[in-house]
Amino acid sequence: MPRPKNRSRSVRRLYRRTPKGNVVIHYKRREKGGRSYCALCHSILGGASARRGLPKTKKRPERIFGGRLCQGCVRRVVSCAARIRDGKMKMEDVEIRARGYVGSMVK
Repeated sequence: MPRPKNRSRSVRRLYRRTPKGNVVIHYKRREKGGRSYCALCHSILGGASARRGLPKTKKRPERIFGGRLCQGCVRRVVSCAARIRDGKMKMEDVEIRARGYVGSMVK
């Protein structure tokens, strides 16, 4: 009889034949955590990991908005913030989804 934690149908059963000829069942649970996505363009973030047991510096990049925005969106947000500071652009010209990120850099 399997252990109570392995009786659920959400646990995958892998039937394996041993060298002796017996068939044993290996129970495999799904891994927690998934992909991280950019908050603006919804592309998969590079360098961001959802694996457990890693230190915080290994889970996301050490840059501004690391783990939240992809490098392309960070580049656009930084350039928009610089243009607003220089007076060449207004906050109304920035797309609505990026205004929170640009506004936090302008202040």
